[in-house]
Amino acid sequence: MSVSTTPLQALLLAGSALTLLAGCESSQDKAAKLATTSAKVGSNVSGSSKHSSGKGGVKVASADLIRSSQGAAIAVQLRNDGSQNQSLVPISVTVRGANGAEVYSNRGSQGGLSLKRIANVPPGGTAWWVASGIRPQGAAKSVRASVDRSNVKSTGVSLDVGDLRVAPDPRSGLDAVGEVVNTTGADVTDVVVAAVATKGRRAVAAGSATIGSVPAGGKTSFRIKLTGDPSGGVLVATAASSGGSRN
Repeated sequence: MSVSTTPLQALLLAGSALTLLAGCESSQDKAAKLATTSAKVGSNVSGSSKHSSGKGGVKVASADLIRSSQGAAIAVQLRNDGSQNQSLVPISVTVRGANGAEVYSNRGSQGGLSLKRIANVPPGGTAWWVASGIRPQGAAKSVRASVDRSNVKSTGVSLDVGDLRVAPDPRSGLDAVGEVVNTTGADVTDVVVAAVATKGRRAVAAGSATIGSVPAGGKTSFRIKLTGDPSGGVLVATAASSGGSRN
């Protein structure tokens, strides 16, 4: 199922209401044109990408390369068609230039765990994985994403995202801000939040951040710098932990 909207429409997205941002004009003020939603994990699923593949229950639903004056980012949406929770799913991305030469990949030792695995993809749901601030060694043209065999775990957890919206950054660009909501009975640690603005089936802006912990039954705010221009798109976000929790 794909989701497409215009800035002046209000749609119901997987039980979450879309709200219209009020704002101004220009690069920061284009936020006024962005329809946003406090999206839960799996609230929208993009169409299958011809560049994607997968093993086990998790598959790549879409993979987009975002280029802007702020740099480059990769946004990948994963879908779990299985009936079991999947945590720490290995993900591989390769960016190529116009001549087909590889200009970036997430292989090797550089970068943290979140650049090589997605924290959690719930059964029958979806989740976003984002690599922002990447530096291709040449002009980037296309991206290919794939996942390796998933790790079936019951310890991973996907969290709700509330009060999601776009806010101007006082220094440059636009940020995604919101709250991660923990409805479980235990503190959740090492939470990765991925925020993506989409137009139809394509991601046009993306960013990610890590939150140290979200208390049991509580919430923690986040602010994510977006690479790309979210104006006129639909903002969604997913939050998950691979299982770090404490009672």
